[in-house]
Amino acid sequence: MELKKSLGQNFFNNPTLADKIVSFVDKKKPESIVEIGPGGGYFTERLLIITPDLTLIEKDDALVNDLRVKYPQLTIYNEDVLDFDYRKLKNLAKPTICFGALPYNISKKIIQQCVQSYIFTDMFFIIQKEVAYDYINQNKKSSVLSTMNNIYADTKLLMIIKPGAFRPQPKVDSALIHLTSHKPIVEGKENIMKLEKIIKQSFTAPRKTLRNNLKAYCNEKLDKYQSIRPEDLSLQDYLEISQLIDV
Repeated sequence: MELKKSLGQNFFNNPTLADKIVSFVDKKKPESIVEIGPGGGYFTERLLIITPDLTLIEKDDALVNDLRVKYPQLTIYNEDVLDFDYRKLKNLAKPTICFGALPYNISKKIIQQCVQSYIFTDMFFIIQKEVAYDYINQNKKSSVLSTMNNIYADTKLLMIIKPGAFRPQPKVDSALIHLTSHKPIVEGKENIMKLEKIIKQSFTAPRKTLRNNLKAYCNEKLDKYQSIRPEDLSLQDYLEISQLIDV
């Protein structure tokens, strides 16, 4: 199987570990699964044991041709996932899980797209370890990534995956994360956009305090926050801040 560096392809190659990874998905007992970037179908064959209602999204034309021969019963979209409209998925009324070993270079964009689609109850993704740590508030410190993501989903780190599980081997460790969707912490598109803007602005200079990063908006109502660094605030703190200032 020819690999394409432009697509960030690293194919999984550890059957025992693959079985363990898929076991986390199986515990959720999904009625429907969407797999992003199935490659040659290494995880696909295992996901099919969980449910026959499996949909694949794969950009590589050659891989799609092989997948359609191997799995003629499945719906396979030959599309770039970043351009994919999840609303056209079949059986949207069913509880649906998303799974994928994601290209490192676009993993954050894919995850953002998935959590904000409101399509999936749960998501299981294999991504770069350092990025996974950013999603889970490593060392009890917030990041712009974890705080923004927490608006839509809760995230857990399930396992670290060493380079030897892939072919070719990446130069960094990977991780399996589990995201569980929930309703946005604040209602209304405008309020969500305001909250996101405040979070992004607060992390403009992560090592500086909110007095510096939000100096255009600070007032006496924010006195208890102004001397705190953005990494030491929770999403609930940012929600309160958004209710105290105008942006």
